[in-house]
Amino acid sequence: MFYKMIENARDRWYASAECTIKSMTDYIELKGMLRDAQINAIKTYLFLKISCESRLLADLFSEGKFNTLDLEGAEISNTVRRYLEQNTAAAALFEYSCLKNDQGEQVSKKLEELIKKAPENIDYRKFFRDWSNEYVYGLFRNRRKYWSKIFWKKKVYDLTFANFY
Repeated sequence: MFYKMIENARDRWYASAECTIKSMTDYIELKGMLRDAQINAIKTYLFLKISCESRLLADLFSEGKFNTLDLEGAEISNTVRRYLEQNTAAAALFEYSCLKNDQGEQVSKKLEELIKKAPENIDYRKFFRDWSNEYVYGLFRNRRKYWSKIFWKKKVYDLTFANFY
Protein backbone atom coordinates (compact mmCIF):
# COMPACT_ATOMS: atom_id res chain seq x y z
CA MET A 1 0.00 0.00 0.00
CA PHE A 2 2.99 2.31 0.30
CA TYR A 3 3.13 2.02 -3.47
CA LYS A 4 -0.29 3.69 -3.66
CA MET A 5 1.11 6.73 -1.85
CA ILE A 6 4.09 6.84 -4.24
CA GLU A 7 1.79 6.35 -7.24
CA ASN A 8 -0.47 9.24 -6.15
CA ALA A 9 2.54 11.56 -5.79
CA ARG A 10 3.85 10.38 -9.16
CA ASP A 11 0.51 11.13 -10.83
CA ARG A 12 0.41 14.63 -9.27
CA TRP A 13 3.95 15.28 -10.54
CA TYR A 14 3.12 13.87 -13.97
CA ALA A 15 0.13 16.25 -14.26
CA SER A 16 2.18 19.26 -13.10
CA ALA A 17 4.17 21.72 -15.18
CA GLU A 18 7.46 20.55 -13.61
CA CYS A 19 7.17 17.09 -15.21
CA THR A 20 9.80 16.73 -17.94
CA ILE A 21 8.89 13.27 -19.24
CA LYS A 22 5.43 13.80 -20.74
CA SER A 23 6.60 13.85 -24.35
CA MET A 24 8.64 10.70 -23.86
CA THR A 25 5.82 8.75 -22.22
CA ASP A 26 3.34 10.04 -24.82
CA TYR A 27 5.65 8.68 -27.50
CA ILE A 28 5.95 5.32 -25.72
CA GLU A 29 2.17 5.09 -25.41
CA LEU A 30 1.69 6.11 -29.05
CA LYS A 31 3.99 3.33 -30.26
CA GLY A 32 2.02 0.77 -28.21
CA MET A 33 5.01 -1.51 -27.71
CA LEU A 34 4.79 -1.65 -23.91
CA ARG A 35 2.07 -2.81 -21.54
CA ASP A 36 0.44 -0.34 -19.16
CA ALA A 37 2.29 -1.89 -16.21
CA GLN A 38 5.62 -1.30 -17.95
CA ILE A 39 4.74 2.31 -18.75
CA ASN A 40 3.69 2.89 -15.13
CA ALA A 41 6.96 1.35 -13.94
CA ILE A 42 8.90 3.74 -16.20
CA LYS A 43 6.89 6.72 -14.93
CA THR A 44 7.48 5.70 -11.31
CA TYR A 45 11.18 5.11 -11.87
CA LEU A 46 11.63 8.50 -13.56
CA PHE A 47 9.55 10.23 -10.88
CA LEU A 48 11.80 8.78 -8.17
CA LYS A 49 14.91 9.62 -10.21
CA ILE A 50 13.98 13.15 -11.33
CA SER A 51 11.47 14.64 -8.92
CA CYS A 52 12.72 12.82 -5.83
CA GLU A 53 16.37 13.16 -6.90
CA SER A 54 17.13 9.45 -6.29
CA ARG A 55 16.81 9.91 -2.54
CA LEU A 56 16.12 7.04 -0.17
CA LEU A 57 12.49 6.03 0.23
CA ALA A 58 12.87 6.25 4.00
CA ASP A 59 13.91 9.91 3.73
CA LEU A 60 11.14 10.73 1.26
CA PHE A 61 8.44 9.20 3.46
CA SER A 62 9.91 10.78 6.60
CA GLU A 63 9.86 14.20 4.93
CA GLY A 64 6.25 13.78 3.80
CA LYS A 65 6.99 13.75 0.06
CA PHE A 66 4.03 11.42 -0.55
CA ASN A 67 1.58 12.84 2.02
CA THR A 68 -1.86 13.82 0.73
CA LEU A 69 -4.14 13.32 3.74
CA ASP A 70 -6.13 16.38 4.81
CA LEU A 71 -5.52 16.44 8.55
CA GLU A 72 -8.26 19.03 9.07
CA GLY A 73 -10.84 16.56 7.82
CA ALA A 74 -9.47 13.60 9.76
CA GLU A 75 -11.29 12.42 12.87
CA ILE A 76 -8.48 13.07 15.35
CA SER A 77 -7.98 15.19 18.42
CA ASN A 78 -6.41 18.63 18.11
CA THR A 79 -3.33 17.42 19.99
CA VAL A 80 -2.78 14.56 17.54
CA ARG A 81 -3.51 16.89 14.59
CA ARG A 82 -0.84 19.35 15.77
CA TYR A 83 1.62 16.49 16.29
CA LEU A 84 0.99 15.14 12.78
CA GLU A 85 1.30 18.61 11.25
CA GLN A 86 4.70 19.06 12.90
CA ASN A 87 5.94 15.51 12.26
CA THR A 88 5.66 14.61 8.55
CA ALA A 89 6.89 11.06 9.13
CA ALA A 90 4.06 10.50 11.62
CA ALA A 91 1.57 11.97 9.13
CA ALA A 92 2.87 9.62 6.42
CA LEU A 93 2.43 6.56 8.61
CA PHE A 94 -0.99 7.75 9.73
CA GLU A 95 -2.03 8.25 6.10
CA TYR A 96 -0.77 4.76 5.28
CA SER A 97 -2.79 3.27 8.15
CA CYS A 98 -5.96 4.95 6.82
CA LEU A 99 -5.59 3.68 3.24
CA LYS A 100 -8.06 1.13 1.88
CA ASN A 101 -6.92 -2.02 0.09
CA ASP A 102 -8.50 -3.41 -3.09
CA GLN A 103 -11.29 -5.02 -1.07
CA GLY A 104 -12.15 -1.69 0.57
CA GLU A 105 -10.74 -2.70 3.96
CA GLN A 106 -8.59 -0.32 5.97
CA VAL A 107 -4.91 -1.25 5.82
CA SER A 108 -4.22 -1.06 9.55
CA LYS A 109 -6.92 -0.01 11.97
CA LYS A 110 -4.67 -0.98 14.91
CA LEU A 111 -1.88 1.30 13.71
CA GLU A 112 -4.33 4.16 13.24
CA GLU A 113 -5.62 3.69 16.78
CA LEU A 114 -2.09 3.51 18.17
CA ILE A 115 -1.15 6.79 16.45
CA LYS A 116 -4.37 8.45 17.63
CA LYS A 117 -3.77 7.27 21.19
CA ALA A 118 -0.06 8.09 21.64
CA PRO A 119 1.66 9.42 18.52
CA GLU A 120 4.84 10.35 20.36
CA ASN A 121 5.56 6.71 21.34
CA ILE A 122 6.54 5.61 17.81
CA ASP A 123 9.93 6.15 16.18
CA TYR A 124 8.61 6.98 12.70
CA ARG A 125 11.95 7.56 11.03
CA LYS A 126 13.24 4.20 12.29
CA PHE A 127 10.07 2.55 11.03
CA PHE A 128 10.59 3.95 7.52
CA ARG A 129 14.31 3.10 7.53
CA ASP A 130 13.59 -0.50 8.51
CA TRP A 131 10.64 -0.80 6.14
CA SER A 132 12.45 0.66 3.12
CA ASN A 133 15.48 -1.58 3.61
CA GLU A 134 13.25 -4.64 3.77
CA TYR A 135 11.10 -3.40 0.85
CA VAL A 136 14.04 -2.79 -1.48
CA TYR A 137 15.75 -6.02 -0.44
CA GLY A 138 12.49 -7.88 -1.02
CA LEU A 139 12.20 -6.45 -4.53
CA PHE A 140 15.70 -7.65 -5.31
CA ARG A 141 15.19 -11.05 -3.70
CA ASN A 142 11.91 -11.67 -5.55
CA ARG A 143 13.31 -10.53 -8.88
CA ARG A 144 16.74 -12.13 -8.60
CA LYS A 145 15.68 -15.36 -10.27
CA TYR A 146 13.92 -13.46 -13.06
CA TRP A 147 16.85 -11.14 -13.75
CA SER A 148 19.41 -13.93 -13.57
CA LYS A 149 17.47 -15.78 -16.31
CA ILE A 150 17.45 -12.68 -18.52
CA PHE A 151 21.15 -12.02 -18.03
CA TRP A 152 21.98 -15.70 -18.51
CA LYS A 153 20.18 -15.73 -21.87
CA LYS A 154 22.00 -12.58 -23.00
CA LYS A 155 25.30 -13.72 -21.47
CA VAL A 156 25.89 -10.34 -19.84
CA TYR A 157 25.99 -11.30 -16.19
CA ASP A 158 28.25 -11.32 -13.23
CA LEU A 159 27.76 -14.25 -10.85
CA THR A 160 28.13 -12.03 -7.80
CA PHE A 161 25.12 -9.92 -8.87
CA ALA A 162 27.26 -6.94 -7.96
CA ASN A 163 27.99 -5.67 -11.45
CA PHE A 164 25.53 -5.97 -14.29
CA TYR A 165 26.76 -4.74 -17.65
